[in-house]
Amino acid sequence: MDKSNELIKKVKDLEKQAKNLEKLAYDFIRRAPLKHYAALNEYDWDVLPSELTGIQNTLISSYRNWYYSVLNLIKQFFPNEIERFEKCYENKSDKGYEFGVLDILHLKSDVYNMNRSDVIKNFQGKFHVQVGLLSSIKVLDINDFKKDLIDAKISVFQKLDNLLLKFHEVALNLRNRVSRPSRKGFEINDEYDVQDLLHALLIIEFDDVRTEEYVPSYAGNNSRVDFFLKNETIFIETKKTREDLRDKKLVEELIIDIQFYQKHPDCKILYCFIYDPDDLIRNRAAIINELSKDLDDFKVKIMISPMR
Repeated sequence: MDKSNELIKKVKDLEKQAKNLEKLAYDFIRRAPLKHYAALNEYDWDVLPSELTGIQNTLISSYRNWYYSVLNLIKQFFPNEIERFEKCYENKSDKGYEFGVLDILHLKSDVYNMNRSDVIKNFQGKFHVQVGLLSSIKVLDINDFKKDLIDAKISVFQKLDNLLLKFHEVALNLRNRVSRPSRKGFEINDEYDVQDLLHALLIIEFDDVRTEEYVPSYAGNNSRVDFFLKNETIFIETKKTREDLRDKKLVEELIIDIQFYQKHPDCKILYCFIYDPDDLIRNRAAIINELSKDLDDFKVKIMISPMR
């Protein structure tokens, strides 16, 4: 079975799961007890009996598994629709009038003071958006799409590689003010200076450059991502060599950093950018060979500037 047929089979299996989830959700909502407050003409959910609590837990768990399986496909085939797909999942805005499938399955009374038929309609509206995005994958010409996707990825890598390789040239030009030699230049003294200049360069080529993304805890610590190219799903970690950060210490730090990044659910491609203007690294080839990864679900590319 080729990759296209495998994908279509996966989509059909997820569509079948969606039908079962929808049927189970309708049955659950219809059976969930409602209280009616006659004086206020409002409804609220009563305490669920144990048999319905079990159904609810199974339903929520099954939906979550389905959601994350479909989300991975949306990220691959419809990256522009990620936000719309995610908004249908649950309310993360603290606004009472916004809700998602998970809110409905939890029967949140602060959102749903209404009769069960309206609840089912709301569930149907949100869930059908997600299922519709899943089903749209089947109408794609997968082979052409993959070719376009590969070409686009190559273009992204070329742009990023070119930018990183020219970083030192840009830094030298900023330090030595050609047009106004008397004016103070921009000196790169530490890693923060590297990040500031790299950020300025990245926003020329990429639309959504994020600097406040956190990776999950690893070994009891939290780590902040240096740069996350949201639309391209590429992460960038920066280092600047110094007397106490050469080959061995540099590799030790990057091994820990890579372990951090590998735990991030969105991190499939990681660039490690090492700025070595004083040529302190003795064996560049060893660092690149030791740290580079080319796995199906996680790739690490080591870039050292300037080139020697």
